[in-house]
Amino acid sequence: MGLQKIVTAFFSATGNTEKVVNILAEHAVRRLQLPLETYDFTAHKNQGNRISVNENTLLLLGMPVYAGRIPNKILPTVQAMFCGSNSPMMAVVTYGNRGYDNALRELCEISRQNGFCVCGAAAVPSRHAFTDALALGKPDENDIHQLRRSMDQVIDIILQKKEQPWVDEIIHVPGKWPLDSYYVPLDIQGKPANFLKAKPKTRTEDCTLCGLCAEKCPMGSIQIKDTVHTEGICIKCQACIRYCPKRARYMDDSAFLSHVEMLEQNYKETKQPEFFYQGGEKHGFYVIK
Repeated sequence: MGLQKIVTAFFSATGNTEKVVNILAEHAVRRLQLPLETYDFTAHKNQGNRISVNENTLLLLGMPVYAGRIPNKILPTVQAMFCGSNSPMMAVVTYGNRGYDNALRELCEISRQNGFCVCGAAAVPSRHAFTDALALGKPDENDIHQLRRSMDQVIDIILQKKEQPWVDEIIHVPGKWPLDSYYVPLDIQGKPANFLKAKPKTRTEDCTLCGLCAEKCPMGSIQIKDTVHTEGICIKCQACIRYCPKRARYMDDSAFLSHVEMLEQNYKETKQPEFFYQGGEKHGFYVIK
């Protein structure tokens, strides 16, 4: 028995990861002519669900990279949310042009521990959440072409399996295992920039109290009755800033702004997507065991 369904799942605070996963899914649906189910667990209210994926379903799982890993406040959700039955899947991370460090390795390992057979993986540069000066316009047309080709490669790997369960072969991806600490943000002087407690502020004269920031906050930290303040945990995803129709939300923390300046100065050269498949070899990359 072959594939019967495609499932996409993603956390995408500013839309980059959703876009990349959708490109892959649309191509897979066209080629395989299978139904598609989508689980967007960006919203706080959707993060407590449990999703079981059987062996006849292809999962496309996408996450953004925060400080070189899966966002720490969303990590427990990813670890507990998805349950496979030796199910084929593709792991995808998007990052803002600095680097994806251990994030793709982490997502692959979590997926394998949760019962999935990782047939392919991708790391895709996308517009940085902090600034439009990095990777603006990514993924571009060439990237989209590569994403479709990578989806074809994953599909071919699955279709070439003569029988189930899927064989969980070695896939080579960058990253360390066991994982080390998160990337330490640096300021323009190259020193650690601590902005963990920084939160967006609101220009009250511009805010229309539309409530969109409260709707978009993945941590549920902005209340619809008081959208001027961010009372709970802020993961610096920038969703409230990016989606505000009046540009009333902003960051003014000096350490945060210095880190953004450092990124803009040192990571101007746009990077290209990287793809990894079962059975593939890539010199210098760690091996998932």
